[in-house]
Amino acid sequence: MAAIEKSGPGQPKHIRGALVEKRGDSWRVRIRIRGVPHKSETFSTDKAAWEWADRQVRNADQIRATGVTAVELGDTVADLITRYVAEFEAKKRWGRTKSADLARLQKDLGGESLRSLTTATITNHFRKRADEGAGPVTVSSQIGYLATVFKTGRSLWHLNVP
Repeated sequence: MAAIEKSGPGQPKHIRGALVEKRGDSWRVRIRIRGVPHKSETFSTDKAAWEWADRQVRNADQIRATGVTAVELGDTVADLITRYVAEFEAKKRWGRTKSADLARLQKDLGGESLRSLTTATITNHFRKRADEGAGPVTVSSQIGYLATVFKTGRSLWHLNVP
């Protein structure tokens, strides 16, 4: 865990860049680190608050050092597509085709771990789609949508994805 600054009784405690304070029956964490979007979260236990604060500070350090943060062990392609849809569909409505293609990608590649995903896995998936009868325009569109999701993950969310 990162170094904790000691405070007086009843005073909030700090991890570099994170403030953890008791708020009634809950604990609030505020992350304020230059160059990283500010975050705030509330937890029912102090242990959960400190763990989240430590994880956020380490991620911020990694983003500042390398420009990306490692994906979590359980993160899948489906998680990435779900986040993309949640954050962008409401802002820029897209057509049924894009929605259907993203849903198909989520169904077919959704179970793949982002940590173990390779270009060979993606290439084999699209070859299989073509062999199943998907036309070149459909395959090309799905490749483009998947590339956009990965590009968003890298550039906007600072994730280390393909």
